[in-house]
Amino acid sequence: MLHNAKLVEVNPPAGDALEMRCTLASPTTSEQAWLESAGVAASAVVYLPLTGSPLPGISVGDVLVIQLDGQSQASWVAAHVSDRVGGVLRYRQVFVVEQA
Repeated sequence: MLHNAKLVEVNPPAGDALEMRCTLASPTTSEQAWLESAGVAASAVVYLPLTGSPLPGISVGDVLVIQLDGQSQASWVAAHVSDRVGGVLRYRQVFVVEQA
């Protein structure tokens, strides 16, 4: 299921405060297969558009503070980051694990 959300903060900070729209979802079947073959543990994936506002630098181990629409903020740790550029869609894919 896709959840509309906003990325509120990246720690350590990579510049100015931000508030960027994003989508949080469970990994798809093919993404889950890739995670298992790559040995990456992740419980969700964040999609950030590669158009419009400049994206903050996000590295493995960074903490992302994300707020789903109508809910409280939650912290997630980046487990894998990649940019996906296709014909029409361009996005940054960040596999994450919810921080306890």
